[in-house]
Amino acid sequence: MNEFSLSSALMHFTRTEGPSGFVWKFIASYAAALLALWTVWGAMMVFLIPGFWDEVMTTGGFYTDSGSEIVVMFSGFILYLGVASMFEAAALRRYIQRDGLSLRFGADERRVLLTYLIWFVLFFVTNTVLGLGGALIVGIISFGTGSPGVTVTAMVLLYLAFLGAMAFLGIKYSPATAISIRDQKRKFFDAAKAVKGRAWKLFGGFLLVYVAFWISTLILMLVAQLVVSLALNLGDDGALISGGAMLIVSALVLSVAFATFHLAILGLPAHAALTEPGYSDTERVSDIFG
Repeated sequence: MNEFSLSSALMHFTRTEGPSGFVWKFIASYAAALLALWTVWGAMMVFLIPGFWDEVMTTGGFYTDSGSEIVVMFSGFILYLGVASMFEAAALRRYIQRDGLSLRFGADERRVLLTYLIWFVLFFVTNTVLGLGGALIVGIISFGTGSPGVTVTAMVLLYLAFLGAMAFLGIKYSPATAISIRDQKRKFFDAAKAVKGRAWKLFGGFLLVYVAFWISTLILMLVAQLVVSLALNLGDDGALISGGAMLIVSALVLSVAFATFHLAILGLPAHAALTEPGYSDTERVSDIFG
């Protein structure tokens, strides 16, 4: 099997071989790690940023221009990248090497982190260039036509072009971490070879997984919150208890849903990496994806 199959990549849950129990162990471990991370980060926000909890409860958000407080807020994202790199590497080792669940921080995880960094730089540079270019074009159109309608139309078209450019880059280099795990080398731009001729199939696959994730998560959140409300039914006097219970249930639902989503969506770039034209390990591709 050397042809990219969207259905095969999407159905990896039922076609992937290897040690049994990987899927539920991965989802349970990832969800637990996310809950622990959110707890630690939330505690850091509450105890290290004076007035954080009061402002969130009062306004529903938090704003600060303090450098130290911004560092504390950003620390949660840094912690998440470390966790995500471990689980992404573990999932890709499963898809590509048929390994069991192995959580560590070694060479594979460092390659994944490096790929994250390249993604950040690539999107930052692209966003900056397109943003400045778009602002210049809108300014010229606004000055030249003097028409608010034409200016707004230009802004909408440029925004759509910006989204298209971001999607193009995202699809073009989506197998970067998978190829790095496959070849045991730090690679990024070589990922474009695995996408050639398959971009629309990958786009459709990613879109399906994203839509399924958001719809299922929304339904589960609504059902979970309804069950909590009916089960507690404490009235106004129990608002704090009900709110805390809903927060816990929502965190549980989100952690499990996101762990499942991350595992599911990685099947697409992994499948693209294994079926890359010129990649010779066709026996393993057939064994893994059927």
